[in-house]
Amino acid sequence: MWGYTVEVPAFKYGWAYNDWHGLWTDTGINVTAGRTVGIEAVGSWTWDGATYVGAQGAYDLNMPPSWVNNHMRAQLIGYVGDLASLQYPPTSCIGIGAGTFSPAATGRLWLAMNDDYPLDPQHYDPSDNYGSVFVQVNLNGVSDSCPSRPTLYNGILIGGSSFEFDCWGPPQSTWNVYYSDDLNSWRSLSSTPSVTFPIDPEGNGHVIDNTLTVSITNRFYKLKSLDGSCCSQPYGFMEQTVPAGQSRLIANQLWKYPNLASSLLTTMPDLNHQQLASPTVVSKWNGSAFQSYTYNQGLWTPDISGVTLAPGEGVYLQNNAAADEVVSFVGWVKETVQSIPLPLSVVIPSGESMLSAIVPQSGGVTSTLKLYPSDSDTIYLWNGSGYDIYTYFFGAWQPSEPQIKRGQAFFFNGAGQTWTNMANFYN
Repeated sequence: MWGYTVEVPAFKYGWAYNDWHGLWTDTGINVTAGRTVGIEAVGSWTWDGATYVGAQGAYDLNMPPSWVNNHMRAQLIGYVGDLASLQYPPTSCIGIGAGTFSPAATGRLWLAMNDDYPLDPQHYDPSDNYGSVFVQVNLNGVSDSCPSRPTLYNGILIGGSSFEFDCWGPPQSTWNVYYSDDLNSWRSLSSTPSVTFPIDPEGNGHVIDNTLTVSITNRFYKLKSLDGSCCSQPYGFMEQTVPAGQSRLIANQLWKYPNLASSLLTTMPDLNHQQLASPTVVSKWNGSAFQSYTYNQGLWTPDISGVTLAPGEGVYLQNNAAADEVVSFVGWVKETVQSIPLPLSVVIPSGESMLSAIVPQSGGVTSTLKLYPSDSDTIYLWNGSGYDIYTYFFGAWQPSEPQIKRGQAFFFNGAGQTWTNMANFYN
């Protein structure tokens, strides 16, 4: 029996000090003592705001007292039972990572990231915990055939020249490096064709792609095992230019938790274009009107804290500066990996919404991106000065099927639905 996919965040906003119960995620699944449980996990998180690892965590001999004292920072850990009974010291928590484990007790399964224990104020600082892993629990004991897939992180872009990133994987394992400009065709990366991870479990690999040209505005990467049976979650960058005095409806289609617009747009990963031009106006649709925020010389007016720009969302960006604006994003592509159906759905309310595809692909909104409309549903594509309008009547789009570009947001007016795209870039 498979449970549904559970997103386990490294840190929950609103957490109160000493509320250690609030750091745990309920899987909704009850396990039985002695019965093997399989865990599949994909995604990445960090304990220090910089070093991203997967569910297996990273070895740290000097790790302070933690939920599970096995020296594995950011490992996926579990607790079985009534969470209210979890008290200090946390002797009943177990390190899981990914693979299989046999619970010692019967009850509800809770999951969290292994971190310094909350009652240790000298070391504990949850504010630099970011990211999440997506977990699937199998009560038949079958685990992922690739429980230790690598994690790609720390991407740095020099637009038109190079992109480089760190990666973490099983010690002494070798992985081939592939890239794609469209998430369909994958090729070996000539500048770094493979990566071998060091024996030190804290050691990382590094990949450099120095084959970029000014015409390449997006590229995605993955590491694949030598036998082809296992690969990482795709990771990469996207860029688009907003000319001086013009506007665009833009989307961030790469996952970088917590996907806050303030951090995504204020400190961008392209070393040639790390900040928005001043002044720039960013407007987000709230369901009935735009809420606008002006960026000028490093400051936002009004405060943009808490405003998200996650895959599936979009904003209207007006470049009021005298120079062109280059907007860049770096992060992970949300996908389905083997049997893990990651949440690739956008809930569309009735009425008017600003949307984007949750996966960075381009093409027909129905034929490629799998948005299935009802009669009279309408899509509005911004052309720089107005909207091109497409309406669905009697089983067809009129005047033609809308073509959505990668990184493009659009308006949708129609009946409420759930837009799902189960993308799989595993092979």
